[in-house]
Amino acid sequence: MMRRYFTVVGVILAVLIGLGFWLKPSPQDLRDSVDGNVLSYFQTKEAAGAAAPKIAFVETNNFGIFVSHVVRAGELTFSCHGAYRVTVCAMPD
Repeated sequence: MMRRYFTVVGVILAVLIGLGFWLKPSPQDLRDSVDGNVLSYFQTKEAAGAAAPKIAFVETNNFGIFVSHVVRAGELTFSCHGAYRVTVCAMPD
């Protein structure tokens, strides 16, 4: 009985991990999203008269089924995180 339980749980975990690798968003898509967010944010701010700070930090992580990309410009942080075809991007107000 326990053997069957462990087999079923193992198969379910293997399927979930396999789907995670298959459905993972590409790091290039996340980079493009963050770069687009940075560009649109500073175009909006430059129209209001503020100067754009220099990009100080860029980091891309690819952890199996999880991908992230972070860009820091001055005190502002722009990031995208994704897994299983779900991507969440954050940018300052």
